[in-house]
Amino acid sequence: MTNKNIRKPKTVIKNRRRFITFLTCSMILLYILVSLVISPNLTEAGTEKPHIVVTVCQGDTLWSIAETHIKPYGDIRAMMYNIKEKNGLSSSDLIVGQTLVIPTY
Repeated sequence: MTNKNIRKPKTVIKNRRRFITFLTCSMILLYILVSLVISPNLTEAGTEKPHIVVTVCQGDTLWSIAETHIKPYGDIRAMMYNIKEKNGLSSSDLIVGQTLVIPTY
């Protein structure tokens, strides 16, 4: 038997509209998946996260400042940690007149 006598089956598209719909949906899904993977990296590198700048007054503590700016039902300890991290503080000690960046995310 020779290779000339063997025929390969052809791929036949029986419903052209269904095939085009499938390709379109596949391309949209691929676009969404790629956007979701790339988008978080662009927002972190390209934009600054929202924040508030506060000046420390007499009697202010890190706890009171965090308590003032925390979201409802938020963890005040986590807020204090975020403030310390954002401002490069190693302790909770504050100085009158010091400016603090308060994250709002």
